Amino acid sequence: PKQSDTSSLQQASNMGEIKTPRKWFLSSIALIYACAFASVYVQIPGLYGDEGILPVRLQMPKMQRPLLEQLQASPSLLWLGPSLGLEPQQVLELICLLGVLLSLGAVLLGTLRDSLTYLCLWALYLSLYNVGGDFLHSEWDVLLLEAGFLAVLVAPLGLLRSHSRHAFHDSLTFWMIRWLFFRLTFSTGVSKLATGDPAWYDLSALSHHLEDQMSPTLLAWYVHQLPEWLLKLGAVVMLHSGICIPLLTFFAPIRRLRLFGFYVQLFLQLFHILTGNCSLLNLLSIALSFSLLDDDHFNTPSKKRKGQEKKTRSWLQTLASGFVLLVELAVYAFILYSAITLYQLQIDWEQKRVSAKTDFSHGRLLRLSCTSRNSLSGSVCCRSHGKP
Repeated sequence: PKQSDTSSLQQASNMGEIKTPRKWFLSSIALIYACAFASVYVQIPGLYGDEGILPVRLQMPKMQRPLLEQLQASPSLLWLGPSLGLEPQQVLELICLLGVLLSLGAVLLGTLRDSLTYLCLWALYLSLYNVGGDFLHSEWDVLLLEAGFLAVLVAPLGLLRSHSRHAFHDSLTFWMIRWLFFRLTFSTGVSKLATGDPAWYDLSALSHHLEDQMSPTLLAWYVHQLPEWLLKLGAVVMLHSGICIPLLTFFAPIRRLRLFGFYVQLFLQLFHILTGNCSLLNLLSIALSFSLLDDDHFNTPSKKRKGQEKKTRSWLQTLASGFVLLVELAVYAFILYSAITLYQLQIDWEQKRVSAKTDFSHGRLLRLSCTSRNSLSGSVCCRSHGKP
């Protein structure tokens, strides 16, 4: 009976394998590596050349130090240049070319999607990061290194173990990708409010973003012409999809909730890309979002199998499916209710518009945060945050 109960709940929640999402993630990371290495390569003369903004030769140690000490102080393959008889700029170009070739090979050839390949890619990009200065210290560079290191753990180790039966590591490592995606999405949503930017509290941030972004597209101009109330509603969607939806869907045992979270995040990233804010951060977010999928999302079962499942379905399986459906509907209802409550969404039927305004302020959030810390630690609230 216990085994039948477990199988019923698993069928109701549709928890499948993750082989296909894992392959998509590894291919995406390799493609992003190729874009990153190619982008750095074309900018080396202007940024790190002898006449560049930040000549890399100036970072070479003036006094000769043992190679191991230099690698411990700042891990980079650049320090191998003198041993190879190459100039610092030539070493950077060689690193980028090797990175492009290796990453494109991993995209095109499945056998190269191996732990050793991703370890080499990670080491090559870390070498650029440690000598790139401010030009390679953006948030997506750090995220690429973190996601790239996780790719080393997720990818199979087949080049050294060609006769191994196990093509991939355990499934637990792939959950680390989902955890990284949750951290990225949730921290991005919270930071919008934590900075105290009034544009997010009066919901005008989307309008400002379309006005002052660096590389707007033609579509961005048309989006900016939308009614003000619709742009405010878009800001509500961005805030809620970055804070509430990750909490309720990313780690949900119900498959449809995870798919809902995936498509919401995919829609937002595509919106950013199509309106001009395309960067490695958006591409990395899409790659990390594959951790919310499973093989059942890509495989269409045959009609014959569906018919067999319906015939052999027991009352316990039907009851479990109904319970899961009720939980799923309750989560959707809570997401909608919290959005209506927090942002005071109201429909004006006469003017055919939706009004929205936040039901909280930055000071109120600070006082709430301070009160929560006091309840946990028993300390007195910081006066700089006002009265609790």
